[in-house]
Amino acid sequence: MKSNEKSVTLQAAPIQGSIRIPPSKSLSHRALMGAALAEGTSSISNLILSEDILATIEAMRSMGAEIQMEEKNGRFCAEVTGTAPAAHKERLERMGFNCKESGSTIRFIIPLALLFAKEASFTGSGKLVERPLSVYTELFEQKGIEYTYPEKRLPLTVRGQLQPGTYRLRGNVSSQFITGLLYTLPLLDGDSVLELSTELESKGYVDLTLDMLAYFGIQIEHRGSSFVVPGNQSYKARDYAVEGDYSQSIFFLLAGLLGGELTIAGLAQKSSQGDAVVMDLMRQMQADVTVEADGRVQVRKSRPQGIEADCNEFPDLVPALAVLLAFAEGESHLTNLGRLKIKESDRLEAVYRNLKALGADVERGEDDLTIVGKEGLTGASVSGWNDHRMVMSMAMAVLGCEGTLTVSDPDSVRKSYPDFWSDYQALGGRINEWNLG
Repeated sequence: MKSNEKSVTLQAAPIQGSIRIPPSKSLSHRALMGAALAEGTSSISNLILSEDILATIEAMRSMGAEIQMEEKNGRFCAEVTGTAPAAHKERLERMGFNCKESGSTIRFIIPLALLFAKEASFTGSGKLVERPLSVYTELFEQKGIEYTYPEKRLPLTVRGQLQPGTYRLRGNVSSQFITGLLYTLPLLDGDSVLELSTELESKGYVDLTLDMLAYFGIQIEHRGSSFVVPGNQSYKARDYAVEGDYSQSIFFLLAGLLGGELTIAGLAQKSSQGDAVVMDLMRQMQADVTVEADGRVQVRKSRPQGIEADCNEFPDLVPALAVLLAFAEGESHLTNLGRLKIKESDRLEAVYRNLKALGADVERGEDDLTIVGKEGLTGASVSGWNDHRMVMSMAMAVLGCEGTLTVSDPDSVRKSYPDFWSDYQALGGRINEWNLG
């Protein structure tokens, strides 16, 4: 770690109290987009203004939506007056979008932008600059859409107009490309079919998209590997309260199991979120995690059992899950981890290196991890990889470590959870030193 690099030094401490889980980032993106494309005014409540969500808000404002934010009890409510694309007869000559580090934002809005402008350019920062967009560029070549994408890195500039018809694309890179088209195709002047040329990965995220589109009045029929999309549809204004984020809950499940006793509130008992599988994983591991009648989750310090898990449908859970398994009884095997390599960091390598640094018994393959649990790990100085999930995982890992743990890039949590460090301390998490670089 470089001496001028921002870092935070942590030490194990008892964890106790109650935490209200942040709202689902996946649902927040989708609800804001649905409201922004509708005719009329919608209210989207229980938001946090993470950097990713702010990127989507700014993108939808650029397309003409009016979005006013009001804070209520530490969360935000967005009053969204939609832009109703059908009312836009003339497209602008060009528009520009800065998607910051948000993969969801850029992949969701690329096709949408061509409804509003003849030419659209997209920039970003951090790892997003090199995250793959080839699914779209292959589609542009099929459809005669002009684009410039030097060295397959941002900026990307796209020029042309989408026409109704058959759209054939790969489903094994990211479901975000599918979501972008599913938001756009209903607004074209004619019917379309979206066909997948490969097996669909992260199906749960596409289910979230279809549920949200239906909520905002858009009808799409999912038939096997195809999506039948009637054209000339319009989004309807709706009020929506975003439910708690299961992909964030795993950090606090980890905190309670390693560090004390926690009550987790804000999770929907019936949820379409793919990451809600985390509760099934806790049951498989025989972790001391109980869901109460009122939906609150009680977590108590205990040592769970190792498991074997195919992680194809829940890659975002892996950084924290791997940490927990490093403390579990017995051997664990996590498979289908290839897509971790193209997240905010190469998460497969990041998880492996950081656990190794903490003294964990971990080995990695091309797309898998084998972990033999230990009762405790040692402190170390590790990289946060400028990746919010890696930093939050390390913040919880220290609860089972002897000695201090120093992790770089503590500000990266702003991407998804800007209040993480204050919530961490409120539960008893101990910060020894904050190095401002």
